[in-house]
Amino acid sequence: MQSSLKGADTVLISPDGALNQIPLAALPGRKAGSYLLEEYNLAVVPVPQLLPLLLRTPTTNRESAAAAAEGSGDQSLLIVGDVSYGGSPGKSNKDLLADSRSTQRGQRAGSLQFAELPGSVTELATIEESFEQSFPKGKLHSLRRDKATESAFRAEAPACRWLHLATHGFFAPPNLASALAPQPKGNDPGEFARQGVSGSHPGLLSGVALSGANTRVAAGQDDGILTAVEVTGLDLERTELVVLSACETGLGHTAGGEGVLGLQRAFQIAGAKNVVASLWKVDDQATAALMRLFYHKLWADKKSPTVALREAQLWILNNPDQIPTLATVRGAKFDHIVQLPQGGKRPEVNKRSSPYFWAGFAVSGTGN
Repeated sequence: MQSSLKGADTVLISPDGALNQIPLAALPGRKAGSYLLEEYNLAVVPVPQLLPLLLRTPTTNRESAAAAAEGSGDQSLLIVGDVSYGGSPGKSNKDLLADSRSTQRGQRAGSLQFAELPGSVTELATIEESFEQSFPKGKLHSLRRDKATESAFRAEAPACRWLHLATHGFFAPPNLASALAPQPKGNDPGEFARQGVSGSHPGLLSGVALSGANTRVAAGQDDGILTAVEVTGLDLERTELVVLSACETGLGHTAGGEGVLGLQRAFQIAGAKNVVASLWKVDDQATAALMRLFYHKLWADKKSPTVALREAQLWILNNPDQIPTLATVRGAKFDHIVQLPQGGKRPEVNKRSSPYFWAGFAVSGTGN
């Protein structure tokens, strides 16, 4: 394996089944006490069949792409967060699959309870500031509180180059089986075929919580959960990057040989080039710090999504004492902090932060 990777700095990985839930960046490196993150830029390809789709853009060099976008004025960011989960979910879009999906999820929607995320307020403010500093003439769209509805997101998202969602992820409980999940041993597949498909559409078992997610579904309204199946109905051909700064957004029910059928893959089927999603319930403060670093490197330093995320994770790994400051500092002071020298002797293992704080997020796509 090492001989095959000789000279490579970026590795595309297409895991299957339970391997999708492993934080690849946190795997051990060649040296004792090191991580794979310190050796390679890592990007996940949900299924190999999607690779031609993800590589369809004629410009793969990040700086060239950024220059082309600057010339066309295509600097647009949609940011979603500080959501009022008890607000109005808004009217559904009948052109999508909302009606059929609400029938299956409506009864459960009233029992879900999502707490507001105080860290998302600072996270959104710092990302907005970073965007405005990097692209003074860019277009910033913001959906907050009661305005962060499913219908508003569906209307705004297709016109934006970058999408950032700072909210809760939704992942259905284990008793709600996917129709594509492997059948228990001993089941007769012939009997399965005669009785019809059993279980839920895998695209209904993961999503993100938006306005109204804590309220009961009324006739003619969305339920406040933007599911994976609804995402696939969007046209995101213009979208370069989707960041799902939420909990467990990288999870999804698996189908053998078809990867994880969840939000991450749904956004790419809809046309997004790259998706950054999480594998577990991420720490609120550490996420705010990581995202501020990530966008600074993406926009100000013009790094690719894969490189930007890796460098941000390395910073969190080696500077755990700086997490509270990074989560709140803004303006020129932040630029000074992120440009501190990172060379020299690596901190001792017991003085570095746990993978819990930085390894939960991964890039899915080509990474360019």
